[in-house]
Amino acid sequence: MITRKQLATALRRFRPVCPRPGRTGFRRWVPSWRRTLGLFGCAVTVVAGVLTIMFMRTAIPAGLNAFATQQDNVHYWDDGSEMTRTGEVDRQDTPLDQVPEKVRWATPAAENETFRNRADLHELDGMRRVSAASSSRTPGTASRCPW
Repeated sequence: MITRKQLATALRRFRPVCPRPGRTGFRRWVPSWRRTLGLFGCAVTVVAGVLTIMFMRTAIPAGLNAFATQQDNVHYWDDGSEMTRTGEVDRQDTPLDQVPEKVRWATPAAENETFRNRADLHELDGMRRVSAASSSRTPGTASRCPW
């Protein structure tokens, strides 16, 4: 069994000594490189651990992709008149050339009014976010539309 005196002696070497003996000037008050490196390593480990725990505890919703891709089906008679509609939502895929140009630009304009006038790296930033999102477990896309 370790006595209290032995424990105090063992823990004394971990206690910081400030000002440091054997140093002069401002170096007396600056921690050694070993202590600084150790504290930095501990901080990085704690942050990585917290981020890992947060990542592991984040629930990924199930069934969202099925909802996002829902469409209704329209069945027509031979003469072209509508026979029936099936499906839970009133949504059809529309080719982009059939969408009015003002509607095409509505989403980027709502997110950033000056997106046409700014000459910066939005395109590269968007591509970086898309590649990062597609390499992770959950699919995603950039918020700025590429059209």
